Amino acid sequence: MEIHDLPVPDHEKQNLSNLISKIQTVLKDRDIEAKIDVVGGATSKPWPRKDIDIAVTFVGGDIENRSRYPDELTYAEAEFNLFRGIVEQAVSQLPQMSLGQIIEPSIDEEFESRSILKHNGSIAVNTDTVPIELVRHPLASNNE
Repeated sequence: MEIHDLPVPDHEKQNLSNLISKIQTVLKDRDIEAKIDVVGGATSKPWPRKDIDIAVTFVGGDIENRSRYPDELTYAEAEFNLFRGIVEQAVSQLPQMSLGQIIEPSIDEEFESRSILKHNGSIAVNTDTVPIELVRHPLASNNE
């Protein structure tokens, strides 16, 4: 869904547009490709919302090569470090925004396996109104 089609106030659309634009600039400067999509309730549910979710999926490049990593958690941590650096750089260029809660990838303790994650990692960005939550969304496989 395009930002201008979202059922959110114009001010929120501008915040989204500014943040996504800065992230895309950082990605381009680092020669990294990623798919960025607004997801969740902001795409279909009535306003107001507690936050706006954006899924970020890296495509191509070296980080996508999961075979270099011994397990899913190690891969997730490496990709999250890249993700975090990109978001931090983008947000530092937006004076009306700041970093909020950062949740790093973690395993699901119920299964006690480094291959089953409870959380993929996310970074909240505080704005002058509703926070924007950027969620690391991994590819399902190297073939996507």
